[in-house]
Amino acid sequence: MEIAQQIGDRHGEALSLFNQAIALAKLKKYPDAIQSYQHAKQMFEKLKLAHMVEQCDTEISNLTRRKSSKIPLWFYFCVGLAIVFMIWWL
Repeated sequence: MEIAQQIGDRHGEALSLFNQAIALAKLKKYPDAIQSYQHAKQMFEKLKLAHMVEQCDTEISNLTRRKSSKIPLWFYFCVGLAIVFMIWWL
């Protein structure tokens, strides 16, 4: 991305941000990934690359859904423990 910035390659810079977002998402760093997708989307909008803007929107939506639907493991533990106690109590 740094090289793209230095030579003024806006398309290359936007693609670097997009690829950075993919890597961050794989590392489960969802807020950072969303931010990178949003920056890439802004650049793609300026470059009038509608298909890439749409791709960014799709990925942001997917990450937002994934981020909000994640249930912590302690919740499953507590539910399992409650079931064991209910069975034992009966």
